[in-house]
Amino acid sequence: MQFGLDSVIGAVLPAVGDAFCLFLGLYQVLLSMLFGLPWHIVGLMLLYIIADAFIGVIPLVGDLLDVAFKANIYNLRLLEKELTRSRWAAAVIIPKSTDWIPRPRKAGANRFRIPRWKDVFG
Repeated sequence: MQFGLDSVIGAVLPAVGDAFCLFLGLYQVLLSMLFGLPWHIVGLMLLYIIADAFIGVIPLVGDLLDVAFKANIYNLRLLEKELTRSRWAAAVIIPKSTDWIPRPRKAGANRFRIPRWKDVFG
């Protein structure tokens, strides 16, 4: 299961972490407003951020739900979708939102390969 910085900060610092992540989410919404997103999209982004903040306030259940509900990822997808529709889409190369999300590794894949004797000493 993948979890983000929002979940970790909210679990370590219950009220302060959720407030900090709320401000980070609001910064993302502010940047989206500067990109010129329509107001209904900005309102939807604010709804996601506020819902995430209220979910995080619930003591134990909120931490578990905070892992499942990823408001910042939803907002990133909304921003990406609107930017590809905009008049600047031809001038800007926008990476997919899946490029920013770590992919799960395959079951048998090792992170490091142990070198063989023959590889080291010839």
